[in-house]
Amino acid sequence: MALQNADIILHGMNYETFVEQLRKDLFNDNGYVFNKFLTFQQTMDFLGFSRAHLYRLIRTGEIPFKQRGSKKFFLREELEEWIATGDTLQEFDIDNLNDEF
Repeated sequence: MALQNADIILHGMNYETFVEQLRKDLFNDNGYVFNKFLTFQQTMDFLGFSRAHLYRLIRTGEIPFKQRGSKKFFLREELEEWIATGDTLQEFDIDNLNDEF
């Protein structure tokens, strides 16, 4: 069955809005495809983590990052690998997590 309305494919966006959003998602301000380095805010958005949670992961050494001066950067490739190789929470991890809250 063929789709009758292109807006369904574009998730309710018109074509121009969809293309602009795609361009923003794929290219940084310098025109490079897929930012190699992500800023702290971009990493929060990419992972869906709060600022406090991302700082906790940095402090405990659980997440790969680079630092230049006081600025922290994250390699997209390392984050994707970190996600892919992530372990599930073990029982003792869940107990420790419950203790934090």
